[in-house]
Amino acid sequence: MPDKKFEFLQDYKNPCFHQRVRNGFNDVLCLPYFHLLGVDKCGTTDLFARILAHPEIDAHDGLSGKEMFYWSTFRYGDGTPLDFWDFRGWPIIPQNEGLEEPEVLTPHLMSHLYRDPKFIILLRNPTERLYSDYIFMGDGLTPDTFHKHTIEALDQLETCFRNRTVRWCLFDRRMNLALPTRIHVGCYAVFLKEWLSVFPRQSFLILRTEDYKRNIKDHLHQVFRFLNVTKLSDDEITEIAGRERKHVTKQKKTAGPMRKDTRILLDRFYLTFNKQLAEILQEGKYLWKDET
Repeated sequence: MPDKKFEFLQDYKNPCFHQRVRNGFNDVLCLPYFHLLGVDKCGTTDLFARILAHPEIDAHDGLSGKEMFYWSTFRYGDGTPLDFWDFRGWPIIPQNEGLEEPEVLTPHLMSHLYRDPKFIILLRNPTERLYSDYIFMGDGLTPDTFHKHTIEALDQLETCFRNRTVRWCLFDRRMNLALPTRIHVGCYAVFLKEWLSVFPRQSFLILRTEDYKRNIKDHLHQVFRFLNVTKLSDDEITEIAGRERKHVTKQKKTAGPMRKDTRILLDRFYLTFNKQLAEILQEGKYLWKDET
């Protein structure tokens, strides 16, 4: 990355800059004002839709007006939930050439561009998140299949942890693709450490999905305050909060509940990472003890 940072136009709320086009004039191009970083199956689509209800916030032309996959899949406001955890492309970043583990990741690339970034993260009980994700991704429609694939994924990860660092295992492309479930995505603390090593804590609004679903109205107040947009009236917020939920995984009703023995295995696996997350954020609620 070059040493010189972007210089943005001062009259725009978004990070905007001039780019000369063929006719000799300067076009104004803008980066997203905020990023809803993730995480998959934690309610990001629903929250993003409600954020867009604010008159000062517009959608972009990405998938569902939400996901551009610019920093993750294609690497180079987005509401792409892969941005938080999908670091699989790290070997193609020139600064990482020849390294066993990356020194430069998505947060470092973003830090070169943004002067005052705003990141929103929704985190759900990782055991529940995984089951919802598994059904949504079409990997299977029965609790028994999920149990089988959970055991296989746990075995693969734990074998990797014995031979490599946790960081290597979670960021490795081949490991990610080999796992029969996206179990690694729920190791939130590992990914969050990478972001917090680059950006200050005040750049992030971190919410729990369970709390958001219980009180959407209060969470919208928090989000709009964090985004520093015009305060809406109580009636306006109530109307937005009362809208139908977006992107509910309907297949879960067909599949039925997760097996208890599967839940025990996953809760045990995630406990270490949940403890790390609770310590990082200094909030015991991220142990999800109140949700079991």
